[in-house]
Amino acid sequence: GTVAITSTGDDPSIGRELRAPAGTKEVTICARVEGELSSEFHWVTTRSREFSPDKSVRFVMEDSAGQWRTYHVNFQTDSELINLRFHPCHVGGIKVEVAWVTLAKRSLDDSLEAHPRAAQLYRIRAERNMDGQRWEQAAADLAKGLELQASASGYLRLGKLHRIQLGNLEESIALCTEAMRLAPRDDSAVYERGRAYLNLGRYPEAIADFTRAIEINPNKLLYYSRRSWAYRDSGDLENALADADSLVLRNPRSPLGYDARLQIDASRGDWEQARESAEALLSLSAKNYYPLAPMAMVHLSVGDTDAYRKFCRGLLDRHGKTEDPATAGGVVEICTTVPGGVEDPNLLIPLAEKFLAASPEHPANLYPLVTAFYRSGRYAESLEYLNKIVGPNDIGHYAHAWLMLAMTHHQLGHAQEAREGYDRASALLDDLARLDPWSNWWMGRISAELLRREAEELLGIEAARPNGD
Repeated sequence: GTVAITSTGDDPSIGRELRAPAGTKEVTICARVEGELSSEFHWVTTRSREFSPDKSVRFVMEDSAGQWRTYHVNFQTDSELINLRFHPCHVGGIKVEVAWVTLAKRSLDDSLEAHPRAAQLYRIRAERNMDGQRWEQAAADLAKGLELQASASGYLRLGKLHRIQLGNLEESIALCTEAMRLAPRDDSAVYERGRAYLNLGRYPEAIADFTRAIEINPNKLLYYSRRSWAYRDSGDLENALADADSLVLRNPRSPLGYDARLQIDASRGDWEQARESAEALLSLSAKNYYPLAPMAMVHLSVGDTDAYRKFCRGLLDRHGKTEDPATAGGVVEICTTVPGGVEDPNLLIPLAEKFLAASPEHPANLYPLVTAFYRSGRYAESLEYLNKIVGPNDIGHYAHAWLMLAMTHHQLGHAQEAREGYDRASALLDDLARLDPWSNWWMGRISAELLRREAEELLGIEAARPNGD
């Protein structure tokens, strides 16, 4: 027999419970369709035991001209499949007759060979490539999927990948613009384009996009936070503070407003006010690593090294056995910013190793281990890892590493290499526009300047910078 369904948009569907192992799935549905029908398959797995938008795939069933026709749909599950539902979701009253539905497990390569124009398969392979951090291949697969089946969400996903993983900001802007064309009221696409503009330093465009995103979705606090950031970086501290204050008023329990205030206070050099903002931020985010670094930097900015060292001792007591790699790396960076952060720097080495083990493929992730070894007096080991950062990978924009390299060479008696490392770092710090974007952040600037002063004292170099900076 067959099942006849008239799609009205009011959730008519058919489905059943089943058992199928995790992996790539291919569903084949044999049906007669009167017109072009937008449809979806939804599924439930043992890991997430309810239907949700992220556990679905949309596809189009073309008019079958009165004949029975098979349609193929592919998706991937991360755990055992326990329920599958077919949902014709068109609102135009289109009729579909379903004769049968089959589910098969096929390898992704086999499915692509059988259905080279199935956009879902390229999206699945893109996700696999992203899981493996194969960003270029993921971008190519997402682009191929969009070529076969354009969607606002697909353009947005590819736009994010180009901004975050590939650093292609102009391409990200173009892709987000296309997403906005397909879905003009999608605030997330507008926001994502604003992020790309912000990263490029095109502040008027960034502010305009964040404002538009707020108009579409005024309840999204993150949009006010990013607009405050854009105002601050453009030099408009008045509007930056207005957005920060608005965040605090809208949700006094959210750390976003206090974080925005902290960035503005730091930009002004108002360190006492920054301390208040950092304390408020810390009180609201006590379980997270992020607000700890600003608090430490504020202590150092006002010259309160006693408070800084007390803070570091407490930090090591609370998080010394953390299992979170990001927190582990953060604790090391905070406690090694200046000498004497903790009494026994050797305690920081296991934390740095934990941080590195989470992402060993990124050379910059070696830096916490470098600083932990250096503060522990283990200079040869520090140099070994420094050479992996500034050697074959030549991450020359990482001024902190060059300063640490200069001091390490000095401790090992390598005077010429020490001076060369210092000169390279000093040139970078004198031209902040060439630094890695995070180093343009006030905490990056402060930590770099503290490290430069330490290097100058160690190497016996007389500072020759304006205003004693």
